[in-house]
Parts: sequence; C-alpha cells; structure tokens
Amino acid sequence: MKKKKNSKLLLFIVIIIWGFLIYKIYDAFRSSPKNIRTITPETFVPTPKAEKDTFSLLSIERDPFLGTLYVKKTERSNKSANTNKKNEGDIVWPDIKYLGIVSDQDASTSVFILQINGRQHLIKKGETIEDIQLVNGSYNDLSLRYKGRTKNYPLM
Repeated sequence: MKKKKNSKLLLFIVIIIWGFLIYKIYDAFRSSPKNIRTITPETFVPTPKAEKDTFSLLSIERDPFLGTLYVKKTERSNKSANTNKKNEGDIVWPDIKYLGIVSDQDASTSVFILQINGRQHLIKKGETIEDIQLVNGSYNDLSLRYKGRTKNYPLM
C-alpha cells in the first residue's frame, strides 16, 4: 500500500513538472505584445561644486618635542658621475621579451617570437622590426641591435 502511495505522489510531481515545462515553451512561442517602458527625459541639474579649502605649510625650523634645530643636508653633486650615466643610458630600449623559437626539423630556418611593447612579432635572423634588428639567436637567448647598441635577451 505504501508503494502505491509513493508512486502516486511521484506521478503527481512529474505531471506538475511537465506541465510547467510545457507552459514555459508555449508562453515563449506565443506572440503577445510586450510591454515596453517609455523613458521620459529628465532634466539634469549638476550639484554645485564646493570650493576647495587651500592652505600652506610653514617650514619647520626646530623639533617641537626636543626643541633642537633641524640641520638641512646639502646634496653633493658629482658632474663626472652624472655624465657617465647619461652616456650609457641615452638609448631607452622598448619593452622586449623573448618568447621562443619555431624551427623545422633540420633547423635550417628559425623564426623567433618576440614581444615588443606588448605586441607579438615573428622575426628571422637579419630582419628589422620597429628599428630592432635580430643579430643572432638560439634556443636559450638572442641578440638584438637597437640604434647601434646590442643587447642579449634570455628566453622567458
């Protein structure tokens, strides 16, 4: 008796689920005018901007807690050291990453994959892209020339 009662309950639930599905399918294909809400234009009134409160800081001449005077440190400049750094860093290299190599089985032609300033490029030995020339390359690293300077890049 209990089995019949469970079967009837399950049959009733299955009928309700199928009825709900059939209603949804019928409702989807039924052509009824859809209510489209019209948008009424509203006037925009910007809020008035509050004027910024400005202030200035006074230079501190003494420590308020210890009562001692501050001693300003003067920077020493070496002109010879600065000129050497400028000569070495005149050229700003673009952001370059060596991503890998693609070659055939006999390795007669190799195509290197570079990422220059976020864009990927395929380049062979001797080719130039964006003023960057591929001088030499292997599976582990490659040499690039940019504005007369050569730099090695390892595989990422």
